[in-house]
Amino acid sequence: MLCPEDLPHRILGTWFHGWAIELGEQHRFCEWPLARRTEPGRLSTFEPRIRRDCTRLKCNCARPAVTLLPLQIFYFEDMRVGMTETYSKVVKSSDVVGFAEISGDRNPVHLSEHFAAKTPFGGRIAHGLYTASLISAVIGTRLPGPGAIYVSQTLYFKAPVKIGDTVVATVQVTEVIEKGRRAKLLCKCSVGDTIVLEGEAVVKVPARPAASQHGGETGAAIAETEG
Repeated sequence: MLCPEDLPHRILGTWFHGWAIELGEQHRFCEWPLARRTEPGRLSTFEPRIRRDCTRLKCNCARPAVTLLPLQIFYFEDMRVGMTETYSKVVKSSDVVGFAEISGDRNPVHLSEHFAAKTPFGGRIAHGLYTASLISAVIGTRLPGPGAIYVSQTLYFKAPVKIGDTVVATVQVTEVIEKGRRAKLLCKCSVGDTIVLEGEAVVKVPARPAASQHGGETGAAIAETEG
């Protein structure tokens, strides 16, 4: 059974090839969805079993499930060819289910082990754009960081990413362009020694504020406070 510790909001009526799944809302307690075999073309409804005492059950819901990258800013004046940042993420089933909800992409190759087992992949795989979003995480939080604006992004998908894989997203500066304060970035995601995705991004990088032109640390981490 899937324990969607990170699943936000609600997914209703996801169904494929005679299978229907319904997941209830997630509000600081663990919910185990029920799946029932139905006749093809028919949609069944389900009542999730709710277990509220996550601590007693030693459920992952009782522990923080998301690790956020610390923020840092590189201004255009800081950018140098060769600068590199990475982000490592273990792909969880709940990540893929949540991405399906947010994007609306309910392709059963991502959600149904029964369906995916019959494909060349042999099991469920993550959405390609979920993997690509890890590149966006690096660009938006680490290099160049907050204030960077996407201009373009190319993506070439080389291999599938499966549930449980550890994906390492790497972004490297390959060119700094004075006109328009832009930077070209080599982007890739890998699982072990296998490159699963690669491409190139062009981003607009903010200029250093006038007040800090003669001081401040390059790429200094931003202290995060709860609002």
